[in-house]
Amino acid sequence: RIQYVGIFSDPNDMAMVLVMAMPMALLLSGRGGWLGLRRLFWWALSLALLYGVFLTDSRGAFLAVMAMAGVWVWLKRGLLVAGVLGTAGMAVLMMLPTRMQELDAGESSAYGRIETWYDGIQMFIEHPLFGVGVGNFTEHTWLTAHNSFVLVLAETGIVGYTIWLAMVVYCFMMPIMVLRLPADLGNEEFQPLWTQERRMAMTLLIAQVGFYACAFFLSRSYVILLYIMLGMVTGWYSGVRERWAGMP
Repeated sequence: RIQYVGIFSDPNDMAMVLVMAMPMALLLSGRGGWLGLRRLFWWALSLALLYGVFLTDSRGAFLAVMAMAGVWVWLKRGLLVAGVLGTAGMAVLMMLPTRMQELDAGESSAYGRIETWYDGIQMFIEHPLFGVGVGNFTEHTWLTAHNSFVLVLAETGIVGYTIWLAMVVYCFMMPIMVLRLPADLGNEEFQPLWTQERRMAMTLLIAQVGFYACAFFLSRSYVILLYIMLGMVTGWYSGVRERWAGMP
């Protein structure tokens, strides 16, 4: 399983950053130029990122790629098409020579995660207000939560979880609010710029889907990648509000 150094020394962390980068590379591939060489370069890079995810052999990352593709197809072609293609894609994924073939509730790794999720819920029930304290999860059970949402709930209680989840939900809603606006402004002068804003909204939404799909199976509640993602989305949305203030 490939890995890097520092904060990406774990294959799962490496997979997470590759998953986040894929929608951004695909966004850049849509700009064309240089007789199509720029588009070809970013397509090739996107395939390299996908191959990197395969080499990390991270089951959470494989599911994140499926989730990103599923949400994109859902928004573009509807829920039925997304469901059919998602089922076919999962069947293909299960046949690849990866750890996805070990995905079973009775498998030791999967069972251990389910057990720690239960322990995390019990910690929250016993300490509902402020939790057991950040970094203290493994003081109460034998393994970390392997779920960012359960980890925050257990360690920070309802107070910390409300703040943390609010950041996540608000940043999800920001690109969604832009995508819910009409695609056609009826203004030829500003239409290309608005189309680009919507593409960026779709990119950041899909990148967040990938990140949180990974985070659902990993204890990555407070990692720097999360704050980079939150900062990117918030900065972009603030710019959208400023650039389009007063526009119909």
